[in-house]
Amino acid sequence: MALSPYLHIVETASYVAGTSLTLTVTSSTNVGDGDIFIFRCPVTVRDNITFAPVPTFVEINGVSNIPLKNKFGQQIKSDRVPKRAFGYYIADSEAETPEPYVILVTTP
Repeated sequence: MALSPYLHIVETASYVAGTSLTLTVTSSTNVGDGDIFIFRCPVTVRDNITFAPVPTFVEINGVSNIPLKNKFGQQIKSDRVPKRAFGYYIADSEAETPEPYVILVTTP
């Protein structure tokens, strides 16, 4: 059975002490504006971060600084990365300076 192209499972987590956490996910190329984003993180990330929580980013379409946001539009910190969530990739391609992000609408 083939996995959905909208399913993105965390493969690696790159932590820069005190600065950021970047998650590399499967099916991360050719993700379009408004695409469904089914997020899965098989490991509890917060157990591997020993310092204060840092902003979390996702690598998509070769870009590694895509913010991961909760349903209120606030950036998710490393201590709040969910194991499972549903959301959307927003490329905001019509903006003068596009600032893409992933919003997980099932995450408080």
